Amino acid sequence: MLDFQNHKAILWTDEENNKGHVTVWNIHSHQKKTRQFSFRPENVYIEKDKVVLFNSNECYSDPPQPIYIWDLIADQIHEISSFREFWLWHLDVDEDVLVTFEID
Repeated sequence: MLDFQNHKAILWTDEENNKGHVTVWNIHSHQKKTRQFSFRPENVYIEKDKVVLFNSNECYSDPPQPIYIWDLIADQIHEISSFREFWLWHLDVDEDVLVTFEID
């Protein structure tokens, strides 16, 4: 089992195909995982063994964007509902809960 308690993420993009690659490293054991996404995530956050990826909507005419949760232990991606303004949020990994706030 991979331990990602102490980790860093690197994001690189394929400009030609508009895809993003995210690599997560455990900085103590040097273990890593890499995933390719069908979009270029603008925001990548790591909380324990979960990675939160999403794009910010630049204007209200943009379609709402989904939030993706990458479970590093199971190596599975979960797509969460789309949000127009995703600025304020909290991820409780121990309780497996994502709390979001939308402000009009």
